[in-house]
Amino acid sequence: MNISRVSFKANYIGPMAFLTKSSDAKGSATIVPGSFVELDPKNNIDVDSIADVSANWGFFDSLAYDVFDDMERINKNLMRYKEDSKFYAMTLQQSNFEELESEKVLGVTEVSKKDESTIKINYLQVDPSNTRNKASAKFKRLGTNFLNYIKNIYPNNDIYLRSTDGAKKFYKFNGFVKFKKNTNEYIYRVKPKV
Repeated sequence: MNISRVSFKANYIGPMAFLTKSSDAKGSATIVPGSFVELDPKNNIDVDSIADVSANWGFFDSLAYDVFDDMERINKNLMRYKEDSKFYAMTLQQSNFEELESEKVLGVTEVSKKDESTIKINYLQVDPSNTRNKASAKFKRLGTNFLNYIKNIYPNNDIYLRSTDGAKKFYKFNGFVKFKKNTNEYIYRVKPKV
């Protein structure tokens, strides 16, 4: 996977394809192209873009707010920036990355290193208007698409997270198992290479 620098200081990681929900009786869907990008918490434009995403998705009630909050605290030197902390977005935007267009962002996440073989998803959220239970959703399987991309970026790492109560079934569906009994802690184990 080639990583190219783009001018808003984020890394363009690669292309993504989003599947639309069918609006006809035949159930046909189309594929819409997009991008997976790494955001720079030291860049004001990136931070402002995620602030807008957070506001559009429910502000304090969204996990996008937690991503924004950590980016802003790093940006203002209120929190130490660890090089192993990464901020990613999936977007419909395919070019002109000088400014991330918040209305085109379909998902945001913050990932950090837990240990040598495990990464931790601190927060992950897709556009709430496009979640599985929304009849008006334009896209389908956004969360799964997002997780699969993260799995591809970190192919040799287990992935640890703490799930919200409402997302437990989603993570189980995507191959995560309970990490500890009686907690919301889950892990995705990389299959050993034979």
